[in-house]
Amino acid sequence: MAPSSDSPGFVILNYTALNHNHKAKYCIRPVDPVVGVVPMLLPRSGAAIDPTTWITTTFGNVWKPFFVAADSLIDCEFWSKPNPDDDPLFLTSLALNLAGTATGGTQAIASQAVLTYRSTGGSIMKQYLMEAQNVVPNVHDPRPFTDTRVTALAAVMVASTALFCARDNGYANQALVWNTKTNDALRKKYILNA
Repeated sequence: MAPSSDSPGFVILNYTALNHNHKAKYCIRPVDPVVGVVPMLLPRSGAAIDPTTWITTTFGNVWKPFFVAADSLIDCEFWSKPNPDDDPLFLTSLALNLAGTATGGTQAIASQAVLTYRSTGGSIMKQYLMEAQNVVPNVHDPRPFTDTRVTALAAVMVASTALFCARDNGYANQALVWNTKTNDALRKKYILNA
């Protein structure tokens, strides 16, 4: 397997924040993917499962506190890529329609939060949250994290039931650091071009 590859598959989570569209991409291990069907996935524990409940509930419950009710985790696209050099094959999408649950505080335009993990394969896995609620800019917070939402998110991502992988096909093994900043590309797109 290539050390940095979307193979054998990946998901794209489509979501909105501050009425802006964002995508989050995670590698997965699909089992016998069939076009038009949500594929069974291999979690860290190794027994293939239907990912619907894990994505909508387990992952969804730790995603929602970062976003307000006007924001939404819209859907999840499943893609297969059996070999690193193959073109991606769209399998299907899963409607999520999960609204955020955060209240109060600020939601900064063009903010970017990144939770970095060490994978079981030894590489780095990064999880991006764009324009999340109550995320203080310019924070470098190594574990143990000061934000309980980050601690909860990290716990789900390193659990034996976790479905998302790093690009080396290893699962998130340990959360390392939470970093926040202003994303210059988003700043130029949303602020300078407003």
